Formats: sequence, C-alpha cells, structure tokens
Amino acid sequence: MKRRKFVNLMLVFVFLFSIVMTAGCGRNKDGVRRLKLSINTNQSQVDMAEAMQERIKELSDGKMEIDVYGDGQLGGDREVAETVQYGNIDMCIVSTTPVAAFYPDLNVFDAPFLFKDSAQAQEILDGKIGQEIAAGMEDIGFKVLGFPENGFRQLSTAAKEVHSPSDLKGLKVRVMESEVHIETWKALGASPTPMAFSELFTALQQKTVDGQDNPFVTDRDNRFYEVQKYIIETNHVYTPYLLLMSKDSYDKLTDEEKEIIEEAGAYGVSVQREKTAEYDKDAVQEMQDKGVTLISLTDEEKQQFRDAVSDIYSLVETKVEHPELFRKILEETAE
Repeated sequence: MKRRKFVNLMLVFVFLFSIVMTAGCGRNKDGVRRLKLSINTNQSQVDMAEAMQERIKELSDGKMEIDVYGDGQLGGDREVAETVQYGNIDMCIVSTTPVAAFYPDLNVFDAPFLFKDSAQAQEILDGKIGQEIAAGMEDIGFKVLGFPENGFRQLSTAAKEVHSPSDLKGLKVRVMESEVHIETWKALGASPTPMAFSELFTALQQKTVDGQDNPFVTDRDNRFYEVQKYIIETNHVYTPYLLLMSKDSYDKLTDEEKEIIEEAGAYGVSVQREKTAEYDKDAVQEMQDKGVTLISLTDEEKQQFRDAVSDIYSLVETKVEHPELFRKILEETAE
C-alpha cells in the first residue's frame, strides 16, 4: 500500500514537472504571455530576474509576465541551457563555460588577462563583438538578450603573499578542469590541481591545495576566508554570464513583444551589473573583517603576470571556432 502511494506521488511529481518543462512561451486564458526564466542562487541573478519581471509587466501593460524558477530547480547551467536551446524553457541566466561545449567561441573568456577591468569588458560585449557572438549563437538556437556580470577570478592563498609569478613557484592551486586554465597556472609557475568545486573547501582545509581562484562573492559565500589568509586581486580571468532566450520562443513573439523582451533584458542586465559591483565591495569588506588580507597588485606587478602568460593566447585560438573573433578582442583591448 505504501509503495503504491509512493509511486502515485512520483507520477504526480513527474506530471507537474513536465507541465513546467513543456509549457514555454504560452498565453493563459486571460491572454497574458507568460515566459519561464531559470536562474541559480546568485543574489545578483535574483535582483536581475525581479527587475525584468517589473519592467516587462510595466512595458506590456500586464500582457506579458515572467515566471522565475530559482535555485537551479530546473537543472544545472548546461542542462538548463540545452533545454532553452530546444524551447522547453524560454530563458535562462547561465555562465559561459558550460555553453562553450556547444558554442566554442565562448572559450575566448578563458583567456587570462584579456580585459583591463569590468568597464572595458562590458563596453566590448555591448558593442560589435558582443553582437557578433550573439549572431553566431542564433544559429544554434539561442537569442542573446545580454551579458550580465559574472566578475573576475581572484587568487587566494592559505599562507603566502603573492606579488609576482615568482611567488607562485611550487604553490598548489586548485583550477577548473580546463586545459587553458591549467596551462595558464603552469606558465605562472604554480602547480595547478584540477578539482571539482564541490571538493574545494575540504581540500583547502586539509591543505591538499594551497590556494584557488574564484570571484570575491564566491569566496565569501563559500566561507573560503576560514581556510585562506590572503586574497590577491589579480583580475586574471573575466567570465560574463549569458542571458539567453530560446530562439524558437523569441520567434513566436510579435514584433512589439520582441521589443519589450529586449528592453526588459537590457534593463535587467544594467541592474545586475550595478548590484554585482556593490556585492563585490561588500564581500571584500566582510572577508577583511574576518581577518583576510587583500593584496592589490601594482601596475608593474600586474604586467609581470601578463608577460608570463602571453604564449597562452595561441592555445586559446585552437579552442575557438573563429580565431579572428579572439584577435578582434585583443585589438580592441590593446587600444
């Protein structure tokens, strides 16, 4: 009897979940266009989703609304992106790394020291290069509505100040399982150790690795300050988020609705970027209050790092489908 009840409950759950996953870009009986947006637990994504909800409702006089599914409840970044690609979820905010598996040009964002700062990165992504990336992604089923801010990766260490590549000699640094990231840290003199993020805190605690790299907010939210004494503001890798819409869902909209969703997306991105900058400052201050020492590199020290990884750019070119796109970014950032 209990088994039958359990099976029945599971069938109900599967039925309800299937409704969520298949009822994309629909209208309810009142004629309201409802769009599904998947986000994760990042607070800036929550802020962005709320801003988009308000703006789309305002611009459409209540004829369009966004239903937000938070905390990654519809799946991880890659799973959700693929579901958006096929039109079963209308929109998502995801990082570029998992999407690069089926759109290789996004691997440009693994290149170290590509952008001077967030303002420069945002200007390029909002310009012709961002438009070129967006146009290419339409060919594989995505409409890019914007590039929210994911921030720069920063180095943290347990017991050693770092001011130059020579300070990294022999330092065991946890890295993502990416050839570009691994070779970057080798070029800097460290001993890169690929490892799943879920294993990182324990590895730092047990001193399996000496350091790691992540954005400030990630460091704070995962309490790395408990096992890391120094955070070095290296700004070595900039990775944006992607605000993606299913091309299929987008094409079903009227011209007026397309304008509304594009304007709501642009507004959401502007709010998210502003909030991310604010949260970065808060995270740094909180970690300093917990006893972490922040090291800001001088211009001369930063140049030593850039010089050490200059050969990595040729590797990045082999990872993208259109290396000329990468060269355009290098030209613009060199100006």
